[in-house]
Amino acid sequence: MTRRDFVKSSFGLSGFLAAGLLPSTAFEGNPMRPWARNPFLKGGKPVLVAVEGDSLDRMLRKGIEALGGWDLLLRVADQAVLKPNFVTEDRYPVTTSKDTVFTVWEQMRQGGMKRVSIFEAQGSRLAKVQSPERNMKALGILTEARTRRCETIAGDLFASREYVPVRNPQWVTPEPVLVHERLRHAGVVVNLPTLKRHALAGMSCALKNQFGSVMMAERAKAHRFHSEGDRASFERRLVEFADAVRPELTIVDARSLLTRTGPVRGEVVQSVNRLIVCGDIVAADAYCAQLLADHDSTFLPERMEDQLRYAASLGLGTRDLGAVEILEV
Repeated sequence: MTRRDFVKSSFGLSGFLAAGLLPSTAFEGNPMRPWARNPFLKGGKPVLVAVEGDSLDRMLRKGIEALGGWDLLLRVADQAVLKPNFVTEDRYPVTTSKDTVFTVWEQMRQGGMKRVSIFEAQGSRLAKVQSPERNMKALGILTEARTRRCETIAGDLFASREYVPVRNPQWVTPEPVLVHERLRHAGVVVNLPTLKRHALAGMSCALKNQFGSVMMAERAKAHRFHSEGDRASFERRLVEFADAVRPELTIVDARSLLTRTGPVRGEVVQSVNRLIVCGDIVAADAYCAQLLADHDSTFLPERMEDQLRYAASLGLGTRDLGAVEILEV
């Protein structure tokens, strides 16, 4: 079974599971995850740091230093969960680079964070060939994590016991979102997306990365909106997934980009050599949309306006880059 076959077959199965096996509370929803909003501000404005360089370790150190330091994150909590993108076995920039994940992990530990875990949910034990650990194993994450004694959490897409229903009354969509319990109860969530084109969402980056945080039933319902021609509902649900997680920090690895098509197959533009660090998930996507357009003539940043506008209306951040303190290092 290929990943494409797995996802297609999952649409019907996930609907069945959602309707028949989930507890009744799944259709009511719990309060949203406690959120520190954006701890990285300067004069009341969100700070976004765009670092250019050829050393990932130095780029991250300089970026965090310019942002205000790890101490600002430690004031929120001393335990964190990293949310990369391991949607497939394909390497960076389709998926988050192993080097990026463990550079962030190492520097957070050095910065005083007591516990830093890695979370992703891209498989299920219902299908042996698509086990939850499969992609992380293929990408070398599990081996590296064992060497470093780093905790990894491989969520099961269909295990309803692992997910918590949450709902924001401000959402347009009335149904709650089933978000993984490890993210729902995380002290701090650090978002580690790549920057790439996406056939349905236009662009996959900070907001879209939270598709990997919710149960398969949620992903299937969102994709069904799009398959029925309702792109607006698909994009609203995408933003609601991000709102259900609410990362405190986003680190976009844009050293290379996946352009023209995606999210798995596309043209790789190398030597972009950028790292974007920001506590505002909306500003991060607004900036990255411009960056992607600079390297992909087939992409228009305006394609992301509806997503960014809705995300800003929920209080996730600002889409107006003129209201952001942008530091280029």
